[in-house]
Amino acid sequence: MIDVSTCLSNAPNWLVTGAGAINAPSIALNNGGIGLTNNAGILANMVYAAGGTANRFDGFWMANLTFFVPAGATNVSLTFSGLHADDRAVVELNDRVLADYMLNPGHPGSQAGPGTMALSDGFGGPNDQPWTFAGNTSGTVTTGFLTGVNILTLIVNNTGFALLNSPTEYFGGNGDVTGVIMNASVTFQDVPEPASLSLLAIGLAPLAWWLKRRTSR
Repeated sequence: MIDVSTCLSNAPNWLVTGAGAINAPSIALNNGGIGLTNNAGILANMVYAAGGTANRFDGFWMANLTFFVPAGATNVSLTFSGLHADDRAVVELNDRVLADYMLNPGHPGSQAGPGTMALSDGFGGPNDQPWTFAGNTSGTVTTGFLTGVNILTLIVNNTGFALLNSPTEYFGGNGDVTGVIMNASVTFQDVPEPASLSLLAIGLAPLAWWLKRRTSR
């Protein structure tokens, strides 16, 4: 099993891009999530991931975590749950969308329906585009994996209001924060290496001899 959650020990493995930071280790948040900032609550006290600055933050950031699936692995699956973001997020595996979330104030679940999401950041700011939120905060995926390196991506937007079509933008003031949390793990069955298979064959040889004697009586 490979832990691909946003837990404290995994935070350095999630590499964030946004506000000038490029593939910098994310900041671990107190709720078990990760952030581009430390969510200090007071804008003047916010600390950004390495390379990030307040004057370059436009509301968009993303985090990537890589994991390895060996050749010949079978029954590969990714199970996730507890997806939550402030304010909205999309989860992707190797550029394939798995889930999304839109903050629903006062409720643990996600809003669902037509709205807006920025999946990229251009020179003119976040590229907001029409997006229909499914609000699927948990699930299991068994397809879309690559042999070798795989990339799990969290795309996060900060918005001024918790509305499905709110524009992606800078913090609205003190108390406005951004972050994402998700429990997730990848499991698979590995294929024994040739040396291991040889050892297995040697180990089974006495059993085969014993069975031959039993059946020849």
